Amino acid sequence: MRKLNQRFRTGFLYSLHWFFAGWLVISVAGAQSISKQIIVDQFGWRPSAKKIVVFANPVNGQNNGSPYTPGSQFQIRRSSDNSTVLTANVTIWNNGNLHTDSGDKAWHGDFSSLTTPGRYYVYDPANNLRSYEFEVRDDIYAAALKASTRTFYYQRSGTAIPAQHGGNWTHGPAHTQDANALLYTTSAQAGTQRNVTGGWYDAGDYNKYIPFLSSTMWNLMVGYELRPTAFPDNTNIPESGNGVPDLLDELKWELDWMLRMQADNGGVHSRVTVTSYDNGSDDPATDVQPRYYTVITTWSTATFAAITAHAARLYGNYGGQYPGYVNTLRAASEKAWTYLEANPTMLPASGTDDASTAAADAGSNANDDKRRRVAAAAELFATTGTAKYKSYFDAHYNDVNGTSENGFHPFSNGNLDASLCWELNRAYYVYAKASGATPAVVTAIRDKFKSTMDWPLESYHTQKSDPYLGFMWTGHYSWGSNLQKALWAILPLLAVDLNVNPAKNALYQEIAEEYLHYFHGRNPLSWTYLSNMGSRGANAGAENSVDEFYHSWFRDGSARYDGASSQFGPPPGFLVGGPNVYYGGSSAPPKNQPAMKAYRNWNTSYPEPSWEITEPAIYNQAGYTFLVAYFTSPGGTTPPPVISASSNSPVCSGQTLSLVVANAPAGATFLWNGPNGFTATVANPTLPNAGTAASGTYSLTVTPSGGTAQTVTTTVTINALPPATASSNTPLAAGQTLNLTAAGAGTGASYSWKGPNAFVSTLQNPSIANVTTTAAGTYTLTVGINGCQATTTTVVSVTGTNPGPEPASLLIYDDALKTGWVDWSWSMTRNYSATSPVYSGTKSLSLQNTAGWGALYLHAETAVPLSTYPSLKFWVHGGPNAGQRMQVVINSSGSYEFTPKANQWTLVTVPFSAFGNPATLRDIFIQDVTNTSQAAVYIDQLHLVSSGNTTPPPPDPAPGGLLIYDDALKTGWLDWSWSISRNYANGTPVKAGSKSLALQYTGGWGGLYLHPESAVPLASYAQLQFWVHGGPTGGQQFNVTLNSSSQGYTVRPTANAWTLVTIPLTNLGSPATLKDLYFQDTGGATNSVFYVDNLQLSAASSARLATAEPDGKPVVRVYPNPVDRQQTTVMVSLSGFRTNETIELKLTDLQGRVLRQRPVTVSTTAYAFPVGQLAPGNYLISVQGETTLITKKVVVE
Repeated sequence: MRKLNQRFRTGFLYSLHWFFAGWLVISVAGAQSISKQIIVDQFGWRPSAKKIVVFANPVNGQNNGSPYTPGSQFQIRRSSDNSTVLTANVTIWNNGNLHTDSGDKAWHGDFSSLTTPGRYYVYDPANNLRSYEFEVRDDIYAAALKASTRTFYYQRSGTAIPAQHGGNWTHGPAHTQDANALLYTTSAQAGTQRNVTGGWYDAGDYNKYIPFLSSTMWNLMVGYELRPTAFPDNTNIPESGNGVPDLLDELKWELDWMLRMQADNGGVHSRVTVTSYDNGSDDPATDVQPRYYTVITTWSTATFAAITAHAARLYGNYGGQYPGYVNTLRAASEKAWTYLEANPTMLPASGTDDASTAAADAGSNANDDKRRRVAAAAELFATTGTAKYKSYFDAHYNDVNGTSENGFHPFSNGNLDASLCWELNRAYYVYAKASGATPAVVTAIRDKFKSTMDWPLESYHTQKSDPYLGFMWTGHYSWGSNLQKALWAILPLLAVDLNVNPAKNALYQEIAEEYLHYFHGRNPLSWTYLSNMGSRGANAGAENSVDEFYHSWFRDGSARYDGASSQFGPPPGFLVGGPNVYYGGSSAPPKNQPAMKAYRNWNTSYPEPSWEITEPAIYNQAGYTFLVAYFTSPGGTTPPPVISASSNSPVCSGQTLSLVVANAPAGATFLWNGPNGFTATVANPTLPNAGTAASGTYSLTVTPSGGTAQTVTTTVTINALPPATASSNTPLAAGQTLNLTAAGAGTGASYSWKGPNAFVSTLQNPSIANVTTTAAGTYTLTVGINGCQATTTTVVSVTGTNPGPEPASLLIYDDALKTGWVDWSWSMTRNYSATSPVYSGTKSLSLQNTAGWGALYLHAETAVPLSTYPSLKFWVHGGPNAGQRMQVVINSSGSYEFTPKANQWTLVTVPFSAFGNPATLRDIFIQDVTNTSQAAVYIDQLHLVSSGNTTPPPPDPAPGGLLIYDDALKTGWLDWSWSISRNYANGTPVKAGSKSLALQYTGGWGGLYLHPESAVPLASYAQLQFWVHGGPTGGQQFNVTLNSSSQGYTVRPTANAWTLVTIPLTNLGSPATLKDLYFQDTGGATNSVFYVDNLQLSAASSARLATAEPDGKPVVRVYPNPVDRQQTTVMVSLSGFRTNETIELKLTDLQGRVLRQRPVTVSTTAYAFPVGQLAPGNYLISVQGETTLITKKVVVE
C-alpha cells in the first residue's frame, strides 16, 4: 500500500483516510472531503444529457469500511469559486434494498437541468463530502476518444514506437522477425517462410489473431460510420495530417497485416504465435524468439471475408492517398469467399489449427463457423450487391440449429442478446441497411431489434434494476466484463440507426449513454476504467483512473510504466478487462467480492493471475471506442497541455538519439542541456551516432513568448552493442557434424543464426548433423541484448562426399540398380536417377506410391546366401514434408516398419533376425503401409552388410544402469521361477544382441522369479525397463512386482511387435533395495509364448535401447467440450501413444499458468481430468508425451 500524503494542485493539504484498501474519503484541510461514495462520471456529461449522480453505502465488499447515508438534498457547486449552482433532492433506490451484484445500498440525484458548460462537483452538505470534479461541455469525451484510439497505435507490431509519436511510451523495432515466419503445425515447417509483419498485438501478449478480429474491426468501422466527424486527422500517429482520418489509417495498419495472412487459394491463416511464454523484458523489442503462423481455417477465412468486405466501403473517398485499396480489399474478400464455397464445412474439422503453441488456439465449432459465413455473406452483399451473397444470407440467417450459440438464437428466443450470437447481430444490422435486401427478411430483423429494446433493455432501464444504470445479466461479470458492458450499450445505438421505433430513439440513446458513465467512474469502486487519464497521462480529468494493467510491455515492476510509483505510468486510454467474480487466484480482493467489486488495480503475474482482471484487449477497446465516439462532438475546448520532455531512449550505441518536447506553446524558445556539454536551442534536437557516454539526464527550459519559463527533464540510456563473434569447426567433410559457435554475450543475450538451405536457429551453439556440400557458405549470427543487436558472419567449407557402404558389403542400389536385380514393383513410381536429394555419389532412388499398398519390389535373379550378411541397410530421406510410413518385407514374410524424416537423411538398419534369419534373400519389398498415396521418399546406398565388421555386440546398460538379462541372465542372479518354461538363448525374435528370453506359463498363476544373490540398492535407479514381444498371437497378461509387494504394474504384450516397457520404481512401491523380481501370470491359465529382451534397471534420463515408433500419429480428444463449470471432470481420450508411455496431462489458462497437472502411464484410452471450480472461459489442456506435445482448447461455461 502506497503512502498518499501529498499536495494536490489546488494548494490544499490533503490527508487520506484509509478504511479498507484506500477507500472512502480524501480530506482537505479547511474544506470538504472527496468521497468515493458520491459517484460521478469523472470526465462529465454533455449539456443535453441525462445526469445522475449515485450515492452509495458500501454494505459488502472491499470498500465497506465506513457506512454512508447522504442527506436529503445535494448541491452542484462550481469548482472555480465553490458557489452553488443547483440544489436538488436525493431519492432512494429500490426502497432501500441491497443490490446484490454491487453489495451497495444506493440513492440517486438527478441534475439534468444543469446545462451550462463549466467545471463542477457534487456536494453533500449534510456530511460535508464532495465528489470528484467533472465538466459539462459538448466535447467532454473527445480526450477519452483520442486516448482510446491511440491505444491501437501502441499495440502496433513490427515497428518502433518513437518518442515523436509515442511520447513517454516508446520502444525499438519489435517483432520484425515476423517477416520470415515459418508455418507451425505440430512443429515448425522448414522452407515455409511468410511475411506476416504488422498488425496489432491482440492483448497484453504479443500474439496476433484473425478470428478474434470480428468484433474488433466491426465495432471500429461501424463506430466510424456512425460518427465520422468524431475521428480527426491529428492524433499524432505517423500518418496524421495525410488527409485521412487517423482511425482509418490505424485500421489500414491492421488490414495490411490481414492481407498478408491470405494464401494464394483465398484461405486465410489463423494466427501468428510463439512456442514460449518467455517474451523478453518490459520492451517488445527484446522479444526476439522465432514466431510462426498457423494453418488456414475456414472460420478465420470467413472472418477475413466479412472484415475486408466492410472495409472496402470505407476508403472510397481516399483513393488519392491509398490508390486501388478499395479494389484490393474487395478482391481479397471475394477470393476468401471462393475458398469458403470450395470448403462448405468447417476445416480443420477439429475446430482448432492443431498447432500446440504458447497461446490460445482461436478455435471454433460448426455453428460458429457458419455464423461467420452468414456475416461474410451480409458484408459482401452490402459491398457488391451480388445475388449469391444475398441468397446465402436469406437461406441461413434464421437457421436455428446450424447457427445457435449455447442453445440461444435470436429467431428462436425472439430477441438479440449482447453476450451471444454477435456474428449474427452484426450481420443482421448490415443486411438490414443494404440496398436490395429482401424486404420480409429486413422486417423480421428490425422486429428482433425492437423486441430486444422492449425487453430486456428498456424494461430494466425503466425499472432501474441496476443502481448504476448499466444493466447486465447477473453472473456475467466475468473475464472481460467491460466488453459485455459496451456490447449492451451498442445494441440500442444500432436500433436507433435502424429506426426500429422512431418515437423512442432519444430513450434508446439515453440508455446507451448511461453505460458510458460506468466506464468513466460511475461504478461501485469509483474507478475510471481507462488507464492514466489524469494529470500524469492524458491530463483529461478522471484523476481516479486505473494506472496498472497486465501487459508484457508495461509489466509488473517496470520502473518506467508500472503504476503510481513509476516514472510515467502506463499509456493513457487502455480499457482494462473489468470485474471478474470468477477470478481464479486467491488474492482478496478481487476474490470473495460482490460481482461488480471483483476488481483490483494491479498487474502481478503467476500465481496471482491479474490478467483475468486487468488485461486490456483490442476487442474490449474497440467496443468502448464505438460507444464513446457516438457521444463525442468535434471541436470545443481541449484540456490544458502539460509541457514534457522525452526521447527515443533507450537506444543502442551508434544510433541517433532524438530528444522531443511535447505541448510547447507556439512562439516558445528552447534550451536543452545534457551530458558531455551537450546543448541545443531547437525544439527536437538529435544526437547522431550516440555513444554510451551520452547516457544521463537532459534538461529542457521552455520559455513562452511573454510567459514564464518552465524546466523539465528526461533521462536517457544508451546501451552498448553486444559482442558478436562467430566461428565453426570448418573445414569438414560431407557426412560430418557442423558445429557453429557464438561467443557468450552475457546473461539475457539472444542468438539468431541464418545460413544456407534456409537454416535458422536461436541456439547459441547449434549443430547440423550429416552435412552435405550444400551446407557450405556464409552463416550470419545476430546477437541481441538490452534491445541492441550486433551482426557478424562466419564462412563454412564442406568438402568431399558422404562415405560409401562398409567394406565387403553387397550393393543392391548405389547410383543405379546393380546387375542381377530385377524391378517387379507395383503402384510405385521409381526414378533411379534422382539428382536431389543425394546422400552419396550423384544419384538417388526416388519412390512415390500411386495407390495404397504400393511397393518397390526388387527380385534377385539368383538367391543370395545370407550366412555372411546379418542385416540390410539403406539411407532414407523424407523430402520436404515427410510423414510417410513404410515397411520392409523380406521374401514375402515378416515386416520392419520405418518412418522417414523431413529434409534429412537417416540410416535404416533391418536385422534379418527380425525375419527369422532366412538362409537366402530372394525378394526385397519396400512398401507403403497407410493404404493412401504419399509424398515421394528417397533411397540411397541400399546394401547388405557383411558380418566381417558389422556384428553388433550386446548392448551395454543405460549409462548408470544395471543389466539383468541381455543374451544371458547376468552373473549374480538366480532363477527361482515356477509354472513357467524359460529359454534364455532364444534365437528369434530378438530385439537387441543375438538372443532373447522366451517365456511360456505352463500353469495358472505361474511366475518368472529372479532373485539377486545380494540385494540391489535402488537409490541410483529410477525405472525398470525391458522390451516385450507377444509372439504370433499376443493376448498374454502379466504383473511385474518387486519384493513380494502388493503394488504391481500390468503388461500386455503386443502380437508380432516389440514394445518398450518403462516402469517407474514409484509405481512398484519405491523400495530401497531390490531383493526379488516377479513376472507373474494374471490370467490364471496356460497361454502362448512371449519374449523379453534387454531387461535392466536404469536412470530416468537415459536408456540406450533400440527405438520404437508408435503405430500411428498421437491424437488427443477432450469431451465434453464445452463443459459446464459445475461438472467436475472432462475425459481426455488418447490414441497413438505407446503402451506404458509416461505422459503428463496439464491444464493451463491462456497465458500458460498451470492450474492442474497429472502424470499418467498409458494403459488405457481415456482419463478423467479435474476441471471443477474453474471460472467460465477458455483454457488449454496439454498432453506431453516422450516425443510429442499436443494442446487442446477446452471451454468452461
